[in-house]
Amino acid sequence: MRHLTIYRHYFRESDCYQTATVQEQRGVQVHCTTKGASSLKRWVGPDDGRLGKNRYGNHHNRPGGDVCAHAYIGKLEDGTMACYQALPWDYRCWLSGSAANGNANRLGYIGFEIAADNLDDEEYFRAAVMGEAVNLTAHLCTMMGVSPDTVLETYKQGDALAVMDHSELHRLKLASNHMDIGHWLKNFGISMYDFRVAVEDAMEEGVEVTYIEAMPDIRPTLRKGARGEDVRELQMLLNTDRRYGGLEVDGVYGSDTISSVRAFQGDNGLMPDGICGPE
Repeated sequence: MRHLTIYRHYFRESDCYQTATVQEQRGVQVHCTTKGASSLKRWVGPDDGRLGKNRYGNHHNRPGGDVCAHAYIGKLEDGTMACYQALPWDYRCWLSGSAANGNANRLGYIGFEIAADNLDDEEYFRAAVMGEAVNLTAHLCTMMGVSPDTVLETYKQGDALAVMDHSELHRLKLASNHMDIGHWLKNFGISMYDFRVAVEDAMEEGVEVTYIEAMPDIRPTLRKGARGEDVRELQMLLNTDRRYGGLEVDGVYGSDTISSVRAFQGDNGLMPDGICGPE
């Protein structure tokens, strides 16, 4: 039995999380980041005591970004390997981009990023790609009840399999034009066929997963257009007081919710901007 620890660090500040598009998931798309950024703190934030501080604040957990994966694999501040989950598995990620045959995100592909070094460290490659990423993919495939080479759709360019990388999805015209992770694999004589075989082996062996809440006390900033469980919780809290309540608990941060938040803010010495922040 293999073992995998997944730290839950939901990107509640990202537009992708707040859009909260729920869908049936059918497969896994494997990506890697740009070269030379193997530290998770570049992509995952804020710091939970393991990641280290990103002094530029350019991680993916912020408003206005157009990229957000379900999970990220890379190095913690102490150099050890870790996997962080950034979105609920049934949310649609923003990762593949589009092409003539559509968008892999919308087809139900869970997508994760592997934080890439300079693509030349075989020890890191084996640990991050052929270790952590294989085990994560095996866990997700087991959860969805598919094998890595299950055919999800067929196009004139070929079959869309349950496990594919960005470059393969691009060749099927289901993603934007990127080489990952194939350009990394070939450096060590490995192909996505080998990756899928490794995932199949991991599924047969079994992957025991432990989930750890990395940021249990972090609340998101909610604003107009936000959706999901955090908005539902806010609406339920407002409904406990008749002065601000009467809201439909639909998980949509619309005009009625904004009005209630403004009323609460005005009564409690806060700027009545209709945005539900930390205060």
